[in-house]
Amino acid sequence: MGELLLSVIVPVYNAAATLNACAASILDQLPQDSELLLVNDGSTDGCAALCDALAAADARVRALHQPNGGASAARNAGLAAARGRYLQFVDADDQLMPGFYAAALPHLAGADLFFFGIAGPGGLPRDRLPAGPVPGLASLRADFPYYLVETGLFAALYNKIYRACRGLRFDPALRINEDLQFNMQALARCGAVFFDPTPYYLYNDTADGSLSRRLRTDLLDAEVYPRPAVLGFLSA
Repeated sequence: MGELLLSVIVPVYNAAATLNACAASILDQLPQDSELLLVNDGSTDGCAALCDALAAADARVRALHQPNGGASAARNAGLAAARGRYLQFVDADDQLMPGFYAAALPHLAGADLFFFGIAGPGGLPRDRLPAGPVPGLASLRADFPYYLVETGLFAALYNKIYRACRGLRFDPALRINEDLQFNMQALARCGAVFFDPTPYYLYNDTADGSLSRRLRTDLLDAEVYPRPAVLGFLSA
């Protein structure tokens, strides 16, 4: 099969209460030449059947199933299967706001990364972003402490559409900061970036079904292991 425009990867673990709403928020606006990859990571609550039903109902959906391996393993399965020129990660607890792809797609051709705003529960915007194109993230170097440390906006997976992360994978051994390590490598490859501060992503930080919100205990490894990637990004 040929290349598609966009692959949206959703890792799924025991998210039966939120998966349909998440998928609908994507599919209601996803272009026809794109795909939604639902990676069922050994769910025990009926998510496997939900993923298969969504795939049967819409040709843009593919359901992938694997034994439970965690968020990184699920996202890696999605990356290995993805056929899109651009890549996006969405958590199964969350939703995209209407109009997102209509706003994002016109800017993808001229950017390695499309960076957009996040809304918390109630739809209230979180954190501040610039607006418009920047030639590269190095031009924001003075604000790196804000984006990387104070808000985690550079580390998050769900507020970006990527073009520059082909060949990159998550480390399944990490249970925390796996997104930070991935992003530091992906962002170091980026050239032009387009920022849209509109809160197009509704982040449900009270839910517990998403793979990215499971309890993590390896804090020491999580701090040390991504450090080379962080230093590499900062020195790029």
